[in-house]
Amino acid sequence: MVVFYLTLCTLSSYGKIFVIFCLELKMKPLKNKISITIDSDLLEELKKEAEKDDRSLSQYINLILKKYMASINYD
Repeated sequence: MVVFYLTLCTLSSYGKIFVIFCLELKMKPLKNKISITIDSDLLEELKKEAEKDDRSLSQYINLILKKYMASINYD
């Protein structure tokens, strides 16, 4: 997985001392839209579980797939 970092810096002066403040942000990986065919009963169960977890269906499926891929040691 490629991780992008964005560093924001500002320069402030206190008398003759200059201080650089930096904030490093880890940017989220880009997402791709796909289309899949899924069994109706499975879709209904996924929707219920996503709602229980207060997530969108897409977020919930993404979470499940990430956990599965980690469990089989996918890098």
